[in-house]
Amino acid sequence: MGCVHASIEYGNGWVVVTLTAARLIEPSVVEDLRTALLAALDDHPDARFRFDFTGVEVVGSLMLALLAGLHQQLSPAQRPVVLSGLGPELRRLLTMTRLDTLFAIEPPPDPS
Repeated sequence: MGCVHASIEYGNGWVVVTLTAARLIEPSVVEDLRTALLAALDDHPDARFRFDFTGVEVVGSLMLALLAGLHQQLSPAQRPVVLSGLGPELRRLLTMTRLDTLFAIEPPPDPS
């Protein structure tokens, strides 16, 4: 799946999205991610999604809407969206917007 702002891999029932852009605020960046995520959903319709935000500094409203929309699409099938590697600012933003209640939030993945 081609996306210049994330590495997207599939394995063991999970689509793992490692975000590589430090700033997820530009509409073109979010649209690139949306296109890649829709392709992942088509290719792996039963997968659960995990996002690694390690290194992401800023997230805009379009990215938050993309995550909320993905949650809404996957929740009827009881497929979680997991967010990991959240910095303090992003964690605070999710709490303020109450979006933290939609997602499973985990520590960053173990690099080993």
